[in-house]
Amino acid sequence: MLKSFFTPQGDFSSQEWVLHYKVISILVMSFVIGTYSTLFGIYRIYEGNIVIGVVELFMGLVYAISFISLRKNITHYLLFSRIFFVLLYLMMIILFLYVPNEVSSMLWTSAALIIIFFLLDYKGGILFLTLFILFILYLLLYNDNYKTVDYINWIASLSAVSWVMYFYEKLKEKEKASLLLNALKLQEEVDRQTHKLQILNNNLEERVKKELKHREEQEQMFLHQSRLAGMGEMIDSIAHQWRQPLMNINAIHMNMERAIETKEKSPVYLAKKMEEVITLTTHMSQTIEDFRSLFKEDKVKHTFHTHEAMSYALQLIKSTLSHIDIHLVSTKELTYHGYKNELIQVFIILLSNATEVLEARDIEEKYIDIEIQEKEKYLVVTIEDNAGGIKKENVTHIFEPYFSTKKRTGGTGLGLYVAKIIIEQNMQGTLSVSNTNKGAKFMIKLPK
Repeated sequence: MLKSFFTPQGDFSSQEWVLHYKVISILVMSFVIGTYSTLFGIYRIYEGNIVIGVVELFMGLVYAISFISLRKNITHYLLFSRIFFVLLYLMMIILFLYVPNEVSSMLWTSAALIIIFFLLDYKGGILFLTLFILFILYLLLYNDNYKTVDYINWIASLSAVSWVMYFYEKLKEKEKASLLLNALKLQEEVDRQTHKLQILNNNLEERVKKELKHREEQEQMFLHQSRLAGMGEMIDSIAHQWRQPLMNINAIHMNMERAIETKEKSPVYLAKKMEEVITLTTHMSQTIEDFRSLFKEDKVKHTFHTHEAMSYALQLIKSTLSHIDIHLVSTKELTYHGYKNELIQVFIILLSNATEVLEARDIEEKYIDIEIQEKEKYLVVTIEDNAGGIKKENVTHIFEPYFSTKKRTGGTGLGLYVAKIIIEQNMQGTLSVSNTNKGAKFMIKLPK
């Protein structure tokens, strides 16, 4: 309560801590001296000393006004510090002229010097000392109330206090200058280090940009290499799918040639065989178109049925799935808006990966479980095989570029890495893998 009473209402910056304590000090002194002046003014009027009493009451009123005004507005500090200076000087004159031979006169004179030095500076203290010495000279010449020894004591006391306070203030100014110089040096050092940090930051930003650009180029290269590798696999699949039709065409051609030579068959028979050839070549041509459409740069989003996309992927690699049971659980009406060809490419990568593992481990009853469903506004596709799963030491590396467990059989290590890039960067989804009691389970999660 008492602390808040003497606390000014204005705010001080971190550099104004000295001013803060000076304002609090002047508030305390205003209250104390104002109360003292008022009480003694009433006492002196009661004793019959009307002039001194009225002057002290007036001074008490001035101190009260100063206290109230400075407490509300700290910008008045300089004004009221000068008012203090004038009032203290007047009090000294009044005490020495109208209350001679009083011990309090000497105490007030010494206290006044300390107060002035504190509230103003050493210049204000020297001014007060000079004016008071002039007043003492006046008393020495025109007043007989004091003895020579009194004057000597005053001058000695004032000189001692003033010299102590003077050197104290000079030392304080020197320390202030030293602090300011250190602050400037510190600021220069901060500015220099900040400049270095800015240079390092700019260099770091440039390096990050270059690294990101380099990584993007690498990813594009990986995608390109994956497409080339995928095209090679597709060519193998096309060759596999063409082998049987070509053998059929060759057989039909031999039968037709024999029929023409022996003239045993009718023209209807020959026409029927020609239709069979046309059907087979049409199927072969459609196979080419199917694989060509898969590798088109499809960067326009479309709404499509996910069941149809998965069926299309299974159709494209059906030649490699001939000895594997496919269990597809899917709602045919479930749709997704995104990059159809890229999603089909991911399906093919995951299905081919599962097929290769099943073949490599020589699983007797090979099967792949595929499930497509919608969960909490996400399209979730799971592909699970029964090949026994992925080794624990390989699970955390399975999506890394060039990591492959099939290098002896020609694996590039790019397939799963490219699949992850397509799902997570191009389609803002997630691709993860986990081991189950049957084998490896890949999960695709795409926001709808």
